[in-house]
Amino acid sequence: MRNSVNVTINGNTYPLNFSTRAAMAVSEKFGGLENMQQKFASDDLEEQFGALLWITHLLLDQGAKYRRIVCGEAVEPPPIEELEVLLDLPEMMELLPKVMAAITGGLERTVEADTGKNGEATRAS
Repeated sequence: MRNSVNVTINGNTYPLNFSTRAAMAVSEKFGGLENMQQKFASDDLEEQFGALLWITHLLLDQGAKYRRIVCGEAVEPPPIEELEVLLDLPEMMELLPKVMAAITGGLERTVEADTGKNGEATRAS
């Protein structure tokens, strides 16, 4: 899957995908990525973990939908209520860089340009 990051939760591996739908949901809930990142840095642990759980669940859901649509795979991520039980605090902190990597990957653009003479394509990110 393009621009995805896998996470393991309770022994199961799931894809995280920052899709257009995920970007719209983040914008709706937080007013933008910058505001969401401020929640991750909050001194209020409930706010910090709440934001991380919410975005993790969103990206898990989008990853599962992508796999179903593109690969025909049935991936069922845990509901947010189960994530709250399955993840301990150290695991939550390990999720943050993976979530940020999925978001960064979802924001990257790959451009292919035809060089003309030899027909080889050049890729830039």
